[in-house]
Amino acid sequence: MQVQSTTTNTSSPDEQTTNKKKGHIIPLSPAEQIIYNGKAQRELYRLYGDPREKGWGNKWMVLWRIKQKFPWFPAEKIYIHKDFREKLTRALYLLEMAELHKEIKIFDGCYNLRTVRGTDTILSVHSWGCAIDLNAHLNPLGAEADWSADFISVMEHCGIFCGSRWHGRPDPMHFALVNG
Repeated sequence: MQVQSTTTNTSSPDEQTTNKKKGHIIPLSPAEQIIYNGKAQRELYRLYGDPREKGWGNKWMVLWRIKQKFPWFPAEKIYIHKDFREKLTRALYLLEMAELHKEIKIFDGCYNLRTVRGTDTILSVHSWGCAIDLNAHLNPLGAEADWSADFISVMEHCGIFCGSRWHGRPDPMHFALVNG
């Protein structure tokens, strides 16, 4: 699951659903069917509902001014799910304490209401703001991870899953609240 661009998307889910009807945005239409395929999507839907629904972002998402806590982070702000923010905050503190935060070079995205790359009907975990892509240029889809074992271990200790552990189609840039 890779973000299509390296720009930070800070628009709300409601704005994206209203303004975009093509590409990776799935319109809210009874004629359109979304498939919550995979454990990750089913779990996110069970816990938080449909991120395409009106008002969903107001309930679950926050605009995190991350540089206030982590001046070294390569983005000023992140539009992120509040539950994922809690775990990511803890992980970033631990990475910083171990000086592993230096491995983070580029922020490549978090929230993006879209489908999984290669599908038209399966929502990406990024649609819930529960995934972050880091160092995409060093960790492309299908490649081996460029992260140290210690870096991944800290993330996993904090309950954040790394796509580098996936079988079939590893995604080492991808860190998420759920696995898959």
